[in-house]
Amino acid sequence: MIDLSLAGLIGAMLGTVVAAVLYHSFIGRLERIVRVRMQAMPSEERGDLSLAIVRRIVLTLVLVGLAGLGYWLGQLLDA
Repeated sequence: MIDLSLAGLIGAMLGTVVAAVLYHSFIGRLERIVRVRMQAMPSEERGDLSLAIVRRIVLTLVLVGLAGLGYWLGQLLDA
């Protein structure tokens, strides 16, 4: 059976909240940078870079990373 600690779950929830705040503050700047770079490139070299894909990748990395870190820290502090 899986042994989940309450402190670890609370840490994971707090990590998810922090991830949402960081994502919201970071994604606007990232979109501006990508759009400026795409406009500076010739149309032949732009390719199929989609901002939606970039947003999903960043959201996934931030959520998984900070939720995992929050769980680990919560479990560490509970011990």
